[in-house]
Amino acid sequence: MAVSEDHVARKAASPSPAGAEESAASARSGGRYWFGDCPKGSLCAYSGVSGGGSRCSWSGDDGNWAGGGRPCSFSGRVKSLWNNGYAGSLDDVHLVACGGAHRGLHNGEQEAWTNPSQDDPGRGSLCIKSHKWVNM
Repeated sequence: MAVSEDHVARKAASPSPAGAEESAASARSGGRYWFGDCPKGSLCAYSGVSGGGSRCSWSGDDGNWAGGGRPCSFSGRVKSLWNNGYAGSLDDVHLVACGGAHRGLHNGEQEAWTNPSQDDPGRGSLCIKSHKWVNM
């Protein structure tokens, strides 16, 4: 999948303070704020940019974000992601977009989509169908 200039990628910040709720907490990353928290060992998707809004999280693979074992109500309009998996084997995430495009998210990486573009048909968001933990 082509990545537009509207896409922002950066390394993960330190975890948010203990007790942070799914749409709160703040961490600082690369001079930009990251608002969400993500349990260690998980892939987290957020309905808002930079970890804002609601969160869905998975510690294993999920072949159907919309209706699988852990459905995510905003799978069609994800605004940011955080791979907070454990370093080692199978620590990267392979994502499949609803249109069939594929992309990878390396361990520790945070990504946020901020503006609509041709590569971003969800008007500043991504529609994600599934993910699998892999080695990239």
